[in-house]
Amino acid sequence: MTMTTEGSNGAQGLAAWDEGFPRLPDDGVPHPNEGEWAPAPETKRKDSERGREADRNADWYETNGSGWDATGGRDGDFGFRKLVARATTGSAQRFRNRRSQKPGSLPSMSIPYRFRGSRFNLDVIDRGGMPRRFFFGSVDELDRDRKKAIAMVAPAVPQVLVRGTNGQEWSGSSTILNPDDVARYLPHLKLKPGQYVVHTNHHVASGAKRIILATADGQQELEAKVVRAPNGASLLDERDDTALLIVTSPTPLPTARIGEADTLEMGDTVFTAGYPLGLPRIAVTTGIVSQPAQLTGGGRPDIQSDAAINPGNSGGPLFTRDGIVVGTNTYTFQGANDMSFVIPITHQLATLAEIWERGYVERGSLGIAFAPFGRFDRKAPGLPTNVTGATIDAVDAKSMAAKAGLKRGDLVSAIRVLDNGIVVRRIALNYASPHHGTRVAAAIASLKPGQQVELICYRRKMDLGSVSYEADQVRMNVVQDQPPKEDRARAVA
Repeated sequence: MTMTTEGSNGAQGLAAWDEGFPRLPDDGVPHPNEGEWAPAPETKRKDSERGREADRNADWYETNGSGWDATGGRDGDFGFRKLVARATTGSAQRFRNRRSQKPGSLPSMSIPYRFRGSRFNLDVIDRGGMPRRFFFGSVDELDRDRKKAIAMVAPAVPQVLVRGTNGQEWSGSSTILNPDDVARYLPHLKLKPGQYVVHTNHHVASGAKRIILATADGQQELEAKVVRAPNGASLLDERDDTALLIVTSPTPLPTARIGEADTLEMGDTVFTAGYPLGLPRIAVTTGIVSQPAQLTGGGRPDIQSDAAINPGNSGGPLFTRDGIVVGTNTYTFQGANDMSFVIPITHQLATLAEIWERGYVERGSLGIAFAPFGRFDRKAPGLPTNVTGATIDAVDAKSMAAKAGLKRGDLVSAIRVLDNGIVVRRIALNYASPHHGTRVAAAIASLKPGQQVELICYRRKMDLGSVSYEADQVRMNVVQDQPPKEDRARAVA
């Protein structure tokens, strides 16, 4: 970077230049693409419309003046000051800002941003409380990053073709896991030469009589089977919608690396890969992370993205610009637009590892199905001010809750976990809407079978059409949640 000074009548201005950059305008006319990414002049693309646009922009800069003053026009008394800041993260991405100010006084602000998974802060000049900034970078470089990530994952995404025990046929997607990741998350699973582990959804693989994997390059169709643990349990779980397949290939297969989803932030770029609507060729979509831990009423927070998925994408990967698979495309909501939901893959593998160890997933149950406790019900007689909780929707007739006389309509506001009669944990319930059921389900599932708990509840009473509640406490033991049957097939994946 070279520095020059100029000015008139004793006033000096400071100009900061960076070789290869066009001049900034000085006539107060905003750049036509202000705030947008554009190629630097040395990376002009003459062979495309985008390149021609960049050329026109560069010519516009070069033929329009040299400076800015405090009001947006030329002023010799104030001189001018220009700032060019670099943000180099392995490629020549550049951040530029323009500002007019008397020499010696440059108010600045720090702008955080993310690039290629790394975090940076840029100190830029603030112009009248509204910073003006230009981003210069190579569109080709960004495209290369995108294509590199896709090339790292897409070849490892085979299509899953299933014939069910009921005679129906359906399809889905999957991911061939890297052997190092398999050894890390499932250390007791030993693979023979030529064997590969493939991950997909439970609703893709369950109820299957025969499973065929069609590789992404269209060259092979391989017979696959659901992995079985030494205890005889199939590595399938409906609650976390996860399944593990094993396949043997005569030739090496591409694999994909996996990583933790807790590194995701809102706005991060992500991709999906799979076979929407059962189409025979792999398709990729892209979007951003809308919410890394959304509550949708299930037993765990899921990743919400706007990357499009359709029936047939189930079981396929959600991956980052680094080519790391962080989740499994699983579901969306009917009538929703730009909303797809993904289960973190490391959570799913932890579930499968537990099945490998004990034959089932240890999840607590109280024998109670809960429903939302609406805001309009909180002012009923007998309830404390600002009370929260979950309404009992149904009670298992054989459960301790039923023996204690709990029934539909009663309210449970908290659960106390006891150890020899001493409270060691307190779980406050706040089931205000159907989506808040995620927290309630996760809290109850975290209880250990055999633990003693005390429910802080309010029994619902009806008297001549009016509703009131009476406080009560009920003690019971947590039981093992019964795993769902594995033979239920899905016609649509």
